[in-house]
Amino acid sequence: MVRIFINYLIESSLCMLIFMAVYRLLIAQLTHFFWMRFYLLCSLAFSVVLPLVILPVQWQTAFVPSIHFGWNIFPGSLMPQAPDTIAISPLSDSSGLQINLWHVVFIVASAFYIAGATYKAINLFRKLKKIRDLISSNASTKEGSYRIISFRAEVPAFSFFNYIFINQDYRGLGSRDLQTVKDHEILHAKQLHTADILLAELASVIFWFNPMMNYFTRSLRDVHEYIIDEKIAGLGETKRSYAKLLLNLATGSKVFDLAVGFTDRHIKRRIEMISRTRTSPFYKLVFALLIPLTSGMLLSFSWIRSPDTMEQHSPQHKSGIIQHKIAGKITWTGNHLFTADTLNKLLGIKTGDLFSFDDLNYRLTGGNISTLYMDNGYVFYKADFSTDLKPDNVYDLDIKIYEGVQALIGKIYIKGNKTVPTADILKRISFKSGDLFSKTKIIKSVEAIAAMGHFDPDRIIPTPLPDLEKSQDEFATVDLVFEVTEIKQ
Repeated sequence: MVRIFINYLIESSLCMLIFMAVYRLLIAQLTHFFWMRFYLLCSLAFSVVLPLVILPVQWQTAFVPSIHFGWNIFPGSLMPQAPDTIAISPLSDSSGLQINLWHVVFIVASAFYIAGATYKAINLFRKLKKIRDLISSNASTKEGSYRIISFRAEVPAFSFFNYIFINQDYRGLGSRDLQTVKDHEILHAKQLHTADILLAELASVIFWFNPMMNYFTRSLRDVHEYIIDEKIAGLGETKRSYAKLLLNLATGSKVFDLAVGFTDRHIKRRIEMISRTRTSPFYKLVFALLIPLTSGMLLSFSWIRSPDTMEQHSPQHKSGIIQHKIAGKITWTGNHLFTADTLNKLLGIKTGDLFSFDDLNYRLTGGNISTLYMDNGYVFYKADFSTDLKPDNVYDLDIKIYEGVQALIGKIYIKGNKTVPTADILKRISFKSGDLFSKTKIIKSVEAIAAMGHFDPDRIIPTPLPDLEKSQDEFATVDLVFEVTEIKQ
């Protein structure tokens, strides 16, 4: 689950990077401010959602790669959890304790991410609390659906949803200028700009490590101001007086991060936008880039699965296929050790039989064919299949076998035993170092260890680890770690 979340963070961050690069290069200089806001909000929404989307696509010709890489070799409760990375070299003490450096890196990285997200979340909570305190500690009056908060702090006016914060004495503004400032903030409230900022802040908690989030939030704030400036400034003399008001109120004072303020540090940029000639309507076509961008990222980052591969699979599904298909011609390639007739018998599917992709994948990677190869030392065996759809829902199957090299057993480690001596456990193992790798013998050894009565049978996990240093051209060497969990007496 944690790995899935990490992949999601990476893919979402890449989506945001692409959207923001297009914005910076093609959109940021335009004056179609409403569409710019729309683009930015869509960028955030799509970056968050696209990596979560599952596309149930039924391909005419489907290639379904096997998920078997020679490590998940045991059925049922004896199935070990495969390591994500192969340990470079097992470090062990007298009880066979293995330390995987990648696990340490993973734990440190996870802790670092959690610390950053927690820090951002606490900061967001503090900002909300500051605004709440400001509302409760200052006098307010109601004007329509808006609450005007009068305060004395030397900061410019700002709004937070329907709360308009104004210092009536700020820099000696006249009644006309104060009304302009108030109108400005009311427009912010009407257009729910505070909601945009809160969404950006919440996303920044999750994606705090992504520098694009800072650029996104800054761009969104700028567009908010451009939208309101355009509505308030008008034309001619009104535009000049409004620009003069912006200059008079230019300040370095910091407004609350969650608020939408009348003035900020980008006054020059805002005045330039007020004075700039409006971009031709033709350039609105640039925003149509959202369609190919979204489609491309949907295909790149989303999960594309045929309906059958989304079925929940277990060996018992062999007689309960949810969506039936009919097997056509079955072709084998890459099989040098065993004939197609032998493999067909073990596969248990013949032309005309009903099957599903999920069931076929299990038969190839966890059934009799896998056992046949692994009992003969071919631990690196794997199988992939592709299909060719014919009329009447008939699928020709092309199954490719990767046999690899034979493997010998290297060192045997026991991990997790605290009171039972390692030597006693090793006596129950039906093979020794130098023997040919055998899946069946490993399963029998697991059963023998479980029969000792000292360990949880469902938590005896054998994990094969290749020893690249001892492997030769003819044979590979695979160490075995038996992880056990003692039963509390």
